[in-house]
Amino acid sequence: MGSNDSSSATSSSSASSADDAATVEAINFVAYRVVANVIVAVGIVGNLINLIVLTRPKLKGVMYRYLLALAASNLMVLIMAIPALMDIGGAIRSKEYPVVFFQAHLEMPLLNR
Repeated sequence: MGSNDSSSATSSSSASSADDAATVEAINFVAYRVVANVIVAVGIVGNLINLIVLTRPKLKGVMYRYLLALAASNLMVLIMAIPALMDIGGAIRSKEYPVVFFQAHLEMPLLNR
């Protein structure tokens, strides 16, 4: 009975571990592929609207120029977040040199500015 109990505990632990891994995978999918992409899309649309409004001829003051620069820089950061979210979410699994070079030398430094 003792070895049977230990094998059932091992299989129960293994099933629990598999359930935990599936739960983590589902949370990562929702967080990085759904929610984060919706936030990025809303941010891109919002910053594009800001750029359109702030380039009006009546808005030529110094403060409007700062807001225009802020909207442009935010837009660039959001655009750079798209490949990073794809990488974190698991959509990019390639280990080819150009992909790894982009991730190491462009993606990480630009995101960590």
